[in-house]
Amino acid sequence: MMIYISIVLVLIVLFWQTGISSGTEQRSYKVDKVYDGFEIRTYTSVVMASVEQNGEMMETGNTSFRTLAGYIFGGNAGGEKIAMTAPVVMQPGAEASTTRMSFVMPNGYDLSTLPAPETSSIRLHEEAGYRMAVIRFGGFVSNKDTTQKGRQASPTAGKENIAYVDVVIYMGYNPPFQLINRRNEVGFILK
Repeated sequence: MMIYISIVLVLIVLFWQTGISSGTEQRSYKVDKVYDGFEIRTYTSVVMASVEQNGEMMETGNTSFRTLAGYIFGGNAGGEKIAMTAPVVMQPGAEASTTRMSFVMPNGYDLSTLPAPETSSIRLHEEAGYRMAVIRFGGFVSNKDTTQKGRQASPTAGKENIAYVDVVIYMGYNPPFQLINRRNEVGFILK
């Protein structure tokens, strides 16, 4: 009997975790075309909070995430709490050895209405819209995964004669404690 109760509790927790991310505001996009294994999307401009650190994508993730989470959870000039959105975006930074993590700010904010960060390592900026080739996959992610999925997506886009910028951008949609139904994406901005 105890094992059945344990199984039921585990299932309740897993379904609860899945529901958490489904209510999160997500960056909007329009799917322009679906290919075998990837799709072309158009994204509109958004306001982002970003931090850049030395190291590879998944190595800098925890520290960068905590810094940005501190900002939206009240670590700003107004002590204002800002809703978490999805995806969290990671890409190579301005320097070859750095990675930039960005949180998309919720709709309704612009650069003039966002409170100033308490730390100078966070940069608020507007990111212009663009078109992107995107491949979607599940599970937990490592640097190896982003590299492999990037290699998988870039030749596919190349076969379709789609010109793209050869910089892998990772997008994660789930909180770290969500165990199932995880959504990850790797993409390339189109030229």
